[in-house]
Amino acid sequence: MSTSSCLLHGSGFFREDDTIKHRLLSFMRSRSLRAFTLIEMMVVISIIGIVSAVITTSLSSYRSLRDTDRAGHVFGATLREAQNYALTGRTDSLSQENCYFGIRITSANDYSLVNYYRSGGTCLSFNTVSTYTLPAGVQFSGIASYPTVFAFSLPRAEVYTGGAGALGSLGMSQLFGFTKAGQTSYVCLYPTG
Repeated sequence: MSTSSCLLHGSGFFREDDTIKHRLLSFMRSRSLRAFTLIEMMVVISIIGIVSAVITTSLSSYRSLRDTDRAGHVFGATLREAQNYALTGRTDSLSQENCYFGIRITSANDYSLVNYYRSGGTCLSFNTVSTYTLPAGVQFSGIASYPTVFAFSLPRAEVYTGGAGALGSLGMSQLFGFTKAGQTSYVCLYPTG
């Protein structure tokens, strides 16, 4: 071994190419310990995908429930408004005699606040006070046919119901369902108002 190819290191002699190999191996070992394998990366990505799918499903379900709850609250407030109009004897015109204020459900997602008035001896004519549409994707459930009317008579706000013809007393509680993507919220109307 010649002295030109050896280095003096500490108290001993090492060959120059041994030191370079040692440093290279040391670098490779340290890099391989700090890196992720392909399998580890695939596991992490699949866990992230599963968690994302669960969160997306939960948010979608929450949005549907929120929309049905909001539709139920607005519908309930409109029912109370009709009942208040009947109790206070609201008049839109001095030339007509009001009979009922109520809700007229015209389709699976549309309804109106209406005022029934006497015309020709019967209370079958009505004026639309305001019109409402349920939020996107929300539909009524539990309504047998359209149009369906739920009205409060003047002056005591007794509850009446019917279709296109004459109204009759509401004999039992009516449950209004609001459904979207499997989520349903309910509003109940009792015969006593």
